[in-house]
Amino acid sequence: MRQLHGRKARIASSKIAKNEQTRTMAPRLRTMAPCEQKPFRSWRHCAVNVLVRDPARDIEQMGSAVPCEREEMNPMQNKTPEERKAIAAKGHATSRLRRQRDEAERQDALKYAGGLREEIAALEAKLSALERQETMSVVSSALTGKVLLRANEIARAALPLEKMSGVYFLVDGDEVVYVGQAVNVYSRVGQHTDKRFDRYAFVPCATDALNVLESLYIHCLRPRLNGDQINGAKCAPIALDALVCMAEMKEKK
Repeated sequence: MRQLHGRKARIASSKIAKNEQTRTMAPRLRTMAPCEQKPFRSWRHCAVNVLVRDPARDIEQMGSAVPCEREEMNPMQNKTPEERKAIAAKGHATSRLRRQRDEAERQDALKYAGGLREEIAALEAKLSALERQETMSVVSSALTGKVLLRANEIARAALPLEKMSGVYFLVDGDEVVYVGQAVNVYSRVGQHTDKRFDRYAFVPCATDALNVLESLYIHCLRPRLNGDQINGAKCAPIALDALVCMAEMKEKK
């Protein structure tokens, strides 16, 4: 054989070493490969075949386990029809309660929002009233020299309107021209538009004693606007003779 020198000799010796290593490893790889496998073409091909999994075998192994898992995941399978109905009814009741709770929360939220809108509207109304009060006060100060009172100030100074019962007197100048009675003197006096008077006065009296007190004042004062009877006596709820008899009977008691 022709002898090689230098770099070529080193390359040739390395190739010979690799071939020797391959021949020594091949028997080991043959024993690792399955017996049913075809003869391998190289040791790399054999190593890849050993590591590859069989999908069909995996599916077959998993097929027997899937039904068991499904049986365990279905709790209604072993229940009787009555138990299933009870469970379904409980679920419907729970859903209904949840819907009612959600609806109540929604209504509460709407009420809260409505309350806020009312408060905002009230505040805006107060602000508008203050602005109007300030503007009109400026105008009043320029025209009259006085500042307008606020609504709360007027309300604090207002007097209560009471229904005062009693006997009232219509006065024209210094003359009592009419005597009457009323459960509410203030409203009754304003109804005498057909009579001429410039002032009025009244004596408070209980409602059960109005007839007696009015009759006494009419017979005593004889006002000209109270009607006259045929005998010249004034028209009154109780005649003068009856009043005298009532007084005598009360004295005897």
